[in-house]
Amino acid sequence: HVTLDKMEAAPSTYQMLNLEKKEYCNALKGRGNEAFKAGHVRRALRLYSAAVEPFKYIDGITDPNDKATAQEVRSACYLNLAACYDKIQDHANGLSACNKVLEVHSDSKKALFRRAKALIGLGRLLDAKTDVERLLLDDPGDKAVVAVAAELRKKQRVADEQDKKIFTKMFS
Repeated sequence: HVTLDKMEAAPSTYQMLNLEKKEYCNALKGRGNEAFKAGHVRRALRLYSAAVEPFKYIDGITDPNDKATAQEVRSACYLNLAACYDKIQDHANGLSACNKVLEVHSDSKKALFRRAKALIGLGRLLDAKTDVERLLLDDPGDKAVVAVAAELRKKQRVADEQDKKIFTKMFS
């Protein structure tokens, strides 16, 4: 049995310097990683969401080094959020998280891979095919990408069969 001795509010990140924000976010991300590895996906989601919050809007950061740091922390958190959304099959939020990474790092293999999986889950097979083909061009031997490509082909065959049945009924 667990008792709560005291409860502290999370610190306000608005008053923190960028270095403090980075340390705070990395600590939350680390706790999220532990939760994810332990199978506590929803807890990891909450921790990653809290970790990304201080760097959600970085347009006001003027120092280029601080901005680059903020983008790296933010991208790492969004990639981890995408992994969580994949686990719970929340494809729309997974897609959104990947797109946020790709806005800054258009060649992020992890973001492209996770976005392809989210797009397949949403039934957006042509969009997924674009990402998968891009990944295969870069590394045709990547087993995870090859597996997703096979899943995509299978789902495309099913969709094609359904379309064929519909058109056959329409024109018969």
